[in-house]
Amino acid sequence: MDNAAKEAHISKQKMSGETARQLRAQKDELNNELEQLKSEMARTDNDIYDQRKLAFREGIELRERYANFIRNFGNVGRCFGVKDDAFETTMQLHSPNEPDFINFLEDVRKHIMALDEGVKRMLVKMEEEEAGVLEEIKGINQQKETLKEEMNKLQRIVEVKEHDRMLKREDWADEVHKVKLELDVAQNELSALHAARSSKANSHEELAEMKKLVQNRKIAIAEARNRLVHEASGRLEQAFELWDLIKECRVELRNGDMALRSAIERFTAPDD
Repeated sequence: MDNAAKEAHISKQKMSGETARQLRAQKDELNNELEQLKSEMARTDNDIYDQRKLAFREGIELRERYANFIRNFGNVGRCFGVKDDAFETTMQLHSPNEPDFINFLEDVRKHIMALDEGVKRMLVKMEEEEAGVLEEIKGINQQKETLKEEMNKLQRIVEVKEHDRMLKREDWADEVHKVKLELDVAQNELSALHAARSSKANSHEELAEMKKLVQNRKIAIAEARNRLVHEASGRLEQAFELWDLIKECRVELRNGDMALRSAIERFTAPDD
């Protein structure tokens, strides 16, 4: 029966005063213990609630950390060229909240150890390759120094040759000046030849014109000569007649001049 039925049954029984007091004392003690149990149960419930909230937050953080772990796992695999897409997919299918997740973590640890061995071998190989590269760099640096010395020698040779060339350039400048003068003279002569050729061409044209003019003049002269011959024949006769007349006039003038001088002498002679 429940507590209420028990209390009703006990209240109907006859008991002494001492027994009743004991029962009340036990009842009070039980009530106190019950209150304590209730308080402890409430605290336990609160603790369980707090633990659940904490576990929930930690579960979220744990899942986020696990997701970051998977991303970093893939990035590291890509960096070293050992990325395992199949195992990464398997990791994504598991959750840290699973009851047997610890067993899966053992598989993850073994896989990482295997990758670690592969990475170590890769690092050893890279170190060997790096040593070889450093040795090649050392050889290249030695060759560089040798080439630098050769370049310095070549530079000195070039400077000497450049100096010699500068000296020759000065001599060449004089030669070039002379050649330019000769070229100017030749150019002037060439210009004169061109001018003469042009003048000659013009002269040919002028000569043709002159020949034509001379021919025309010859014809004109021949015609004029014929006219003159005809006219001269007539005028020659007149000239002879005039010549005779002139001779007569000269005789008369000479006689008149002599008479005039005689008269002047007589006129200017002193009287006796």
